[in-house]
Amino acid sequence: MINSLSFSSKLFEAMPAELSQYLSQLSGLECLASSRFRVARTVEQGVSFEVQGRISAGRLRDSRLPYPLDKLSADFFCKNQILQLRSMRASSGEATLELNSDIMGFGRDVPMVIHAEAKNLEIDSRMRESLPASLREHWDRLQPAGRVDGDIRLTFDGHAWTPIASIHCERVSIKPWLFPYPVNDIHGQIRYQGGTISSERLNGLAGGQPVSSNFSLSQQGKQWIGKLDLQ
Repeated sequence: MINSLSFSSKLFEAMPAELSQYLSQLSGLECLASSRFRVARTVEQGVSFEVQGRISAGRLRDSRLPYPLDKLSADFFCKNQILQLRSMRASSGEATLELNSDIMGFGRDVPMVIHAEAKNLEIDSRMRESLPASLREHWDRLQPAGRVDGDIRLTFDGHAWTPIASIHCERVSIKPWLFPYPVNDIHGQIRYQGGTISSERLNGLAGGQPVSSNFSLSQQGKQWIGKLDLQ
């Protein structure tokens, strides 16, 4: 049993290579960790291990994430090629995050499922930079800004991400490329799944006048095709 172990890049670098390779997903994490573990080695199966514990007072810096995470805590369970995170909580500026995850391995491109809930998340250039180039083009056509709450499920098969997202807007603004006015004070729900983005109702202000819309748009190549009703 280990109590309040300080986990950091220095500890990671000091680990034997055969152990550090299993923890490469955590190389940007600094935290206190308490755990129970079991390690065994057999001729047939090599090294086998099982770890269960909790991390606290954590901070995570990862180039794949748009924002640094602080005040991180979580329960975790590792068994050979499976890493599970449960009840993870963290903050980033004024935003808060709750997350559960199943990671099927310990390399950089292993399958995983992530379910996250974010509150008061800021939409800014850092989020844009974390997107694939194909999505940045669409971002630049809208130039969104503001804060949102979101419920996101991400599935990674080792090659590509499949997202399902529900975003609640509150005082969000956009500058759409095909509209003569910026649209401000947008509030309502937006959903993304299977390449389709939709909303039953969004309200906002354009040129000082109230506007509302509903839409369902699907991506075909570089184009978005579908229905948009604007009032």
